[in-house]
Amino acid sequence: LALIIGRLYELEEEIAYQLAKKGICVLVSSNKENRLERVEKKLNEEGIVPNFIILDAIDPETIDQVIGQIDKQFGKLDLLI
Repeated sequence: LALIIGRLYELEEEIAYQLAKKGICVLVSSNKENRLERVEKKLNEEGIVPNFIILDAIDPETIDQVIGQIDKQFGKLDLLI
């Protein structure tokens, strides 16, 4: 599992795309839902089904919730970008 934290501009989109093409489960995070929708559309056009999570990377409570969700849903995190 790779968690991508960022503003979801072109660089983060491309990283998500390249990792997913290699068969890595990608969890894309943003605090902007419209950016998640844009990335989802792009990846879906390529036949890739990404996972998304709303994350405010400067809010400790949100970070704790995300860590708990990753542990529960995926078991572990392999890559943090």
